[in-house]
Formats: sequence, structure tokens, C-alpha cells
Amino acid sequence: MKTLITKELIANYIINGVRHKLYTETNKMYNEMLIFSDGADAGDLLKERRPSESDEILKYREKIYVCITESTINKVIMSLNKIRKSSDWNIRYNLAKVSPKINEDETLQRYCEVNYPYYSSTTNWVFNILLKNYLIDSNALCVVLPLDVFIAENEMTKPIGLIFNSNNVLQYRQDDYAIVMSTDRATYQYKGVEYDNGKIYYAIDTQRVQKWVQNEPSGGIVMEYDYAHNFGKLPAFKLGGIFKAAYDTDILYQSKIATMIPSLKEAVREYSDLQAGVVNHLHPTMWAYANEECKDCLGTGKVKSGTRSITCTKCKGEGNKIVNPYSMIMVKPPIPGQANVPTPPAGEIPKQIDIIKLQSERVEQHIYKALASINMEFLAESPLNQSGIAKEIDKDELNNFVNSVAEDLISIMDKLYYFINLYRNKILINNTKELMEQLPVISVPERYDIISGTYLLEELQRAKTAGVNSAIIKNMEIEYANKKFNYDPQVKDSMELVYRLDPFPAISEDDKMAMLTNKGITLIDYIISCNINQFVHRAMIENTNFADMKYEQQMQVFRDYADEIIKSNSAESNINDSLKKRVVGDEEE
Repeated sequence: MKTLITKELIANYIINGVRHKLYTETNKMYNEMLIFSDGADAGDLLKERRPSESDEILKYREKIYVCITESTINKVIMSLNKIRKSSDWNIRYNLAKVSPKINEDETLQRYCEVNYPYYSSTTNWVFNILLKNYLIDSNALCVVLPLDVFIAENEMTKPIGLIFNSNNVLQYRQDDYAIVMSTDRATYQYKGVEYDNGKIYYAIDTQRVQKWVQNEPSGGIVMEYDYAHNFGKLPAFKLGGIFKAAYDTDILYQSKIATMIPSLKEAVREYSDLQAGVVNHLHPTMWAYANEECKDCLGTGKVKSGTRSITCTKCKGEGNKIVNPYSMIMVKPPIPGQANVPTPPAGEIPKQIDIIKLQSERVEQHIYKALASINMEFLAESPLNQSGIAKEIDKDELNNFVNSVAEDLISIMDKLYYFINLYRNKILINNTKELMEQLPVISVPERYDIISGTYLLEELQRAKTAGVNSAIIKNMEIEYANKKFNYDPQVKDSMELVYRLDPFPAISEDDKMAMLTNKGITLIDYIISCNINQFVHRAMIENTNFADMKYEQQMQVFRDYADEIIKSNSAESNINDSLKKRVVGDEEE
């Protein structure tokens, strides 16, 4: 039986502080990920005192803490953003099925791909907002709500997806109801005083959406609106990730980048040590011969303050006059019986800086391992150190990871489009089949352009050095060209044709000539290979559809071009022979 939302039910969560049974666990997971993604308080990672560490160093580490892992998580997010740039990324609408009941400017396609509030399109929202939240908080809720319920009769509802992170999900029962708290705040007046920190809550079930706002400093609430959507379904769902545990009907998810956490923890902990180590081992520490007592405390380090004895502020309790390293040091000659004054009387304590290099390398290794745990080690600033075969295996694993993320994102998008369609068209279209025909089809891409061009180029150079088969080199060059010219489709298509139609790719001109001389190749193929760039350029000018032609048709065009060159060379040769004969005849006369 579905739960009916009442004020008493809501007050139980808002005023009495009741939370769903997984609240503590989901918050712990979310807050832990925030340490690495947003530089949130690192807690025990910093506050645990290292062996023989002074309070001063501990406080200093906490004060200068910088999140070294934030850029690493950001690299992962930016790389996964390339999913939308996949050549087979496509959101397809069946235009023939668009209901005539819907105004041309109010179709689902127009709203979701052009007029989506704040982000222009749902795709922009998915990759600008949803993706990061999906990665760092797999138990967050996406709630589809109307942007404004108070609209004119001739207006259509403008639903949007809103993310409520785990700390703001008070209750969620799948396919039943949800109670969430917004990060926005409301303004209200109470006993003549205006407050701008009023909390905002949404209660959603399978029939209604209610908005409640705080109206008293003590936490009292009042309902702002009660909107009947009448879907029979709950327009709220978890972002999801990897299944971790189930408690009755409640499912606990784990982020797909959670495997990075152990190594990221080590990176944060050891980077903090590195910061302190730089101070201890890199910055110079001065020493000076103390040959003069402090005149204020007469060498005791203490002075009288009323009836109390306090630390001397002049020498800071040292008892000797403090030496300024930037001023002249006056040295008194030793009196009879004293040891000789050291020469020089001041200097720098020599330090071992190898530990700094070691710590820095360890931090980089931890970050590398974190990225390797999700098969994205190529994002680390480390040289290639594996074989070409190993790298191919890594790319397969990388594609598997990216594909799993793409599947999840598209699953979320399917739900988002589904509820947007219900909000906008359910009243207009009372036929379920026709209503569902308004939805687009989003296919999961199979080809991903994730790896950087620099990485591909290094791999290509290594393959050439290793003498890898020319057919493999050809495919690697095509992959690199596609990456290099991804933002210029015309050049990209041209380069792909060059590599695909060249009979002898990755073979030097000298080797081609030797093969021709030994009759290992035909003259036609030799001419095509030597003139491949010109042939492709000419063919694309003469026929704008050349790139879409079948392979045999394309090669026939090139064979015709090669015949022209052979005939031209033959005609030129005949002319030269004729001229030579004429010259010889003239000489004989």
C-alpha cells in the first residue's frame, strides 16, 4: 500500500529528526568522497599525529592543507565528459510519431534539446551537473519537479531534474515516497523580524508534490503548494552505481570510482607530510654562536611581571641575544680560560633533501594507483612504462569502465525524459501508447574518444620502433588522426581516407620503389600510394559524396587517376624519345 503524505509524517522527519535507516552510511560515503573531490575537511587523515611529531608541526600541517586530489577527480570527470563527443552518441526522436495535439514549439524534443531551463538541453545538464554527483554520491536522489506550479492556463509545465545529495535525503522509499531538503533558503517574517535562512523541503509521492517552508525560528513549517501530478509513479530515483548492500527494500550503492579512495587517502596523508617535510628539510635553518646574554633577562630567559615570572619577550626564553641573519654579527674575543670562538660564528645547518624527492614520488605513485584502479592511469603525469600489448589490454578495460558509466547516465536520462514527458504531455495525450511514442531513443555509444592524442602518439612511436606490422601501424595512425582532427570533420574525413585507401601505408618511399623494381607490387598501386594525398583531395572536390562510397568504388576512382598519370608519363616519354631522335639525326647530317 502506497504511503499518503501528511503534515504529521513530514513533521516526523523535519522537526523530530527522523531519518531513513541508511542515512548515516550514505552520508559517510558522500562526505568521504567530498574530501577528494571538493577539498572538504580531511579529518583524521590530517589530525592523526605522526610519530615524534610536535603540536606545532601538526597545527602547521592543518593550516596549510591543500587538496592535492581535487584535480585528479576533475580529470576523471572531464574525461568522462567526452562520452557525449562519441561519434555514435545520439538522441533520436521519431518525428513521424509527434502528436498533433502538441504545439510545434512545445514538443518534447524542443523543450529537452533547446529550451531546457538554465542549461539549454538535458544533455548539458547531465554532463555539467549530474555526472559529478553520480560519481561522488551514488545514493543521491534525482527528483523531477515542476519549475513553477503557478502558471497560466495556456502555459505548459516546465519540469527539471534536481539533485539532492545524501545529506539532504531525509527519507526515500523506492516507488513510494521521498522527503528531501533543498540547499536553497526561504525568507520569512516572525514576530516582526525577517529571517533569510528558512529551510525548504519537498515531499513527493506517486500522486503529489508538496513544498514546505520554514516559518518559525524553532523549525515550524507551512505548506507553500500541493501539486497533483497523478502519475501513479514516484518522480524520484537514486542515481545508482555499484550494488553494495540491501536492507529490506532499501539499496545501498557504491560509487564506480570508490576504488580510488584507498590510494587517494594515502596521497592526501603523505602530501601533508610532504608539506611539513619541505619546511623541515628544504628551507634553511640558521645557527649562530651565542656569545652575548640577553640584557632584559640577564641570560635567565625569564622576566618579572608583577609578582609572576614570565618568558622574556626579547629573547623568547633563550637567554641569549637573538641574532638577525640579515645583520652584522659582533663576536667578542674569548676571555682567558674560554674556548675559541668558532669560525665562522654563524651558518646554515646542512640538510638531507632526498626525503623530499622520495615523498613527492610516493604521492605521485598513490595518485597513479588511484587512477589505475579505474583504468585511467593515462591521466597521471607518468611516462609510458608498459608494453604495447599491455596498453591495448588497458584500453579494453578503460572502454568497459566508460561504457558502464555511459549506461548508467543513459538510464538516468531515460527516467528523466520519461517524467518530463508525463509532466508536459499526460493531460494532452490520454493514450498511453501515443504518450510513450513522444520519448526519444538514446543508444549507449560503443566508440569512445577518451585517451589523449599525446598518449596515442607515444604508443605509435613505440610501435614503429618495435617494428610492429604495418597493418597495425595503419590502424594506429587512423586512430591518432581521428583524435588529432576531431574538431575539424572535413580534415578528419580526409585523413581517414588517406590512411584507409593507401595500398602501402606506413611503408617508406624507398621500400615502395624497391618493391616495384622487384615486381612485388603493380605500377598502379605504386602510383596511388605515392599520390594518395592529392588523389583524396581531388576526389573529395569532384564528388562531395566520395567519403560515403564503397571501398571498391573509391579505389576505382584512384585507379583511373593513376591511369591518367601513366598515360601522361607515356606521352611525355614518347615526345622525349622523338626529340632525342631528331637531335641525333641533325648531328649525323
